[in-house]
Amino acid sequence: MLTETKVRVGVDGARNTVFLECNGKVAMNGPREALESVARTILRKCAEAEENEKAMQIIEDGAILHKAGVSVGLSDNPQIKKEIAKEAQWGQGRKVKGVPNKEVVGTPRFISH
Repeated sequence: MLTETKVRVGVDGARNTVFLECNGKVAMNGPREALESVARTILRKCAEAEENEKAMQIIEDGAILHKAGVSVGLSDNPQIKKEIAKEAQWGQGRKVKGVPNKEVVGTPRFISH
């Protein structure tokens, strides 16, 4: 468990490398570029996990915006986008003043002949 682990990150000046120690043992070391890449990947996965944790809130908020005719994407996740559209059309979530819950609102499309 991470809360019980002593983590230390540093620079080995003699080798000009970055290292990560866990409980006094080197878990990872290498050139700065390599560890920056690992750090970016970890941050990306943390953001993905946060989106999964907050999916219901994102769906509710996205549905409210969709019903109000505001086309702002709160997520790039195709499954969440699909659920936002479903919730906006059929959901019984929070209501937007002046917009009936089952009415579909969006950008009108004009067809010219």
